[in-house]
Amino acid sequence: MKDKSGHILGLGLVVVDHIMTVERYPNVDSKNEAVASLTQIGGPVPIALSQLVKFGHRCRFIGSWGSDPWGQLVENSLSQRGIEFEHSIDTSQATSVSQVWLEQPSGRRTSCTVRNCRTGIETRLRKEDLSQCQLLHLDGWPGEIAIETARVVKSHGGLVAIDTGSPKPGVDEILKLADIVNAPRKFAEQFMGESDIQRASRAIAEYGPKVVCVTDGENGAAMFADGETRFEPATRPPQVVDTNGAGDCFSGALIHGVLQQWSPERILRFCTVSAGIKCTRLGNDEALPTLEQVEQTISDRS
Repeated sequence: MKDKSGHILGLGLVVVDHIMTVERYPNVDSKNEAVASLTQIGGPVPIALSQLVKFGHRCRFIGSWGSDPWGQLVENSLSQRGIEFEHSIDTSQATSVSQVWLEQPSGRRTSCTVRNCRTGIETRLRKEDLSQCQLLHLDGWPGEIAIETARVVKSHGGLVAIDTGSPKPGVDEILKLADIVNAPRKFAEQFMGESDIQRASRAIAEYGPKVVCVTDGENGAAMFADGETRFEPATRPPQVVDTNGAGDCFSGALIHGVLQQWSPERILRFCTVSAGIKCTRLGNDEALPTLEQVEQTISDRS
């Protein structure tokens, strides 16, 4: 893969997460007491960029949010995380929000999201950002703009990564442009009809990416790279607190490992350990591990 100096550019959805921690999922048409609540920004790309900043990279985010109070929270949070960005678009649409129910005993979460502010992003894409970025990280939103942005970055010698999430319009085109892919097992099942993560990683690689990971939560992850498929069990911490954002953390670790030109085996271990550490703590900020924490955990388990 061609490497070039510069920053990492992220393009995608940013949301405000309202997390309600409960002892058990509530029944329909019932009143319940939450154990705790937390408001934070989320989204696959912003969290991956947050992780990359912790690993020492310079990151810039291009997204869209409203001029409402939630939009101010987005800007404040990006600044605190050290992610560069443009000011919000003045839009009549509200900032995207997500309601997250976090089950305390298991750390599992269920979310419901309202996606707004999908227009106007193209006005914030600067030529110097695209020509000088080392890597573009996508989540597939908004489709046509993501595809065109990936083409421009590739034409300047940059790399393209995508965290697929669920299937979106145009994702097949992005897969053809991508160098690095991180996909959950559900994507493989819904998009390709394949539930075996090792076979799925090989199938996705046929679109053209050089490195493909397919994750399956607590069951581990598979990587296809250099013509071979590898499997790594999930890092299971003593207590799982919050699985929300673990896949985004995994994506950040994957990008870091590829840019460091590590071996596939080292990258995959680094990714699973990073995601495992994140699950031991609540939220998307302090919960993301530092490089030293990941390396120490790997060393301790060697």
